[in-house]
Amino acid sequence: RRWRHLGDHPVSDLAAPRKLGIQAERWCPAELTEYEERAYCALGDVVAASRLAGTMRCVRIGGGQESALEKDTNGDKHADGDTQESSDERLAAVRSMAANIGAPLLVAFVLFVLRRAREAGVQRLYFLSRRGELPLKIASVFQEDFPEIELRYLYASRWAWRPAAYGRWCRELWDDLMDPCFPMDLRKLLNVLRLGGTGISNDFLAHFSREDNADAMFEWLSQPAVTAAINQGLTERRKLVLAYLDQEGLWERERSALVDDGWSGKTQRDLRWLLQSREVVPDLQGFFFGLSQERLPQKECGLQHVFLDYDREGAVPGSPVRLLIWRHLIPEDLFMCSAGERCVGYSQTGKRIEPIFVEQPEGWRPRSVSTWHQTVLAFAREWQTAGASSASTLLERIALANAAGFLQAPPREWMRCIENLDLRVGVMEGGSIPLIKRLSLRDVAREQNWAGSAAALGRCGSYWPEGSLAISGKWIKALVWAKRHGWKWVLGRALQG
Repeated sequence: RRWRHLGDHPVSDLAAPRKLGIQAERWCPAELTEYEERAYCALGDVVAASRLAGTMRCVRIGGGQESALEKDTNGDKHADGDTQESSDERLAAVRSMAANIGAPLLVAFVLFVLRRAREAGVQRLYFLSRRGELPLKIASVFQEDFPEIELRYLYASRWAWRPAAYGRWCRELWDDLMDPCFPMDLRKLLNVLRLGGTGISNDFLAHFSREDNADAMFEWLSQPAVTAAINQGLTERRKLVLAYLDQEGLWERERSALVDDGWSGKTQRDLRWLLQSREVVPDLQGFFFGLSQERLPQKECGLQHVFLDYDREGAVPGSPVRLLIWRHLIPEDLFMCSAGERCVGYSQTGKRIEPIFVEQPEGWRPRSVSTWHQTVLAFAREWQTAGASSASTLLERIALANAAGFLQAPPREWMRCIENLDLRVGVMEGGSIPLIKRLSLRDVAREQNWAGSAAALGRCGSYWPEGSLAISGKWIKALVWAKRHGWKWVLGRALQG
């Protein structure tokens, strides 16, 4: 029998086996990536650092792979004409990105939630639908370490709850609906107000378009007859929402909390308002992946526990937290991806209240979502089995550093799996924008300061310009870097290879 040894170490994997007469070959996938290298070389707990790097590498190489049955049952396998080879390359990129970037960050977040919940005496955690789907799966992996905390899944969305939370027609609700940062289709707006398909809806659409003055629209909708119809619809919606919350046990525990991606904190405020419909109001806390500088004050929402806190760390120039909050749709739509449909309301079926769903066309295809989830959960299981949950400080520090480095300079080979993705930038599907796209000379000419600039979205036509730069040609890259740093800097980098 002839043995063959594969590995990446020049001594133990190549020289030593050859001395023993064993055929040895260098296996490149086993080499540490720059993100695994950062973990391996981290200062502090050497054992935990080595374990983290090894877990990332192990999961990247062999973790989270689909079974043959899952491959056969995924109907979107070659939905866009991919060959088997290109499809496998795409999923390999998804797996690598999940193992090195997404999994450490999400596991660090979930462990933060579980530790803080235990310290705060929280009895039940409600993970809100879609963005909470993967965090709930991760929390289930670690639940034996936190047996006193009950985990639940709650179907929700801002527009399933917000009109019901207000409960009446008012200027504040209208301002939320007409947020200029999130353009909304007027027909969907009328559906939110339970006016869709009525004579009032037809009259409104005959008078106004999305470009018309919002104050004039509010005045029209504030006519007594129209306001009465809106309030009737909001009352019906509120009854259904309260019945669903009662069904899911929101008043059963003295102290519970929701887990969500966050950014503004309005979801916690809405739920708090809804819970105040009864005399005995439970203590509702909020656990959020991140909150931006536009967050609501805690006095409106209740106690908040924030993993990425702009007020605490995000205001520091160059902070990984600042960058992640600026590009929050990447952790929100990619890292917390879900193949589930979006809840937009509730209906009564017999004695039960069931969520109403609509399709969510944007984002990864189901097979990519499945691969991402499997890889992240493989990392969580390895980390839990290794008993490394106590090394949370190191995990959080490396996860944030890797995520920031990824956002600033993503590997070109990873960008293939997200090249054709669109992100929904409106709260009611008001619009979408490519996550990345190949840049043109015109884009470069119009480019100014990309980082954190909302105005740059329209100029560059993509949400993530650094990702767009990664898939663009070398001359485009040279022009962008020259515009930012000067030709002398570009030539210096070129000479360095």
